[in-house]
Amino acid sequence: MKNQVSVESLLLIAEEKELTGNLQAVLQEAGVSFFAASSEKQAEEVLQAQRVDVIVLSGHPYDETLADTVRRLREQIRQRWSGRLLC
Repeated sequence: MKNQVSVESLLLIAEEKELTGNLQAVLQEAGVSFFAASSEKQAEEVLQAQRVDVIVLSGHPYDETLADTVRRLREQIRQRWSGRLLC
């Protein structure tokens, strides 16, 4: 039997509007709260205001600071909701 994880909310960090719209439609239909941000600053604002189960980063392969961004977002989540971070 596969492990199952319950996802109630998702934050997508992406600049692609089409991807954002498509994912939002699918997730809302599935009953998942969807939040979108096009920058790290916007993502931090969402994380301060909302509880997020999953964060998906997209469209940043050219960004040399991606690893730093991921570290900062993980730390912010750890501080707010200890024990909820899966990776």
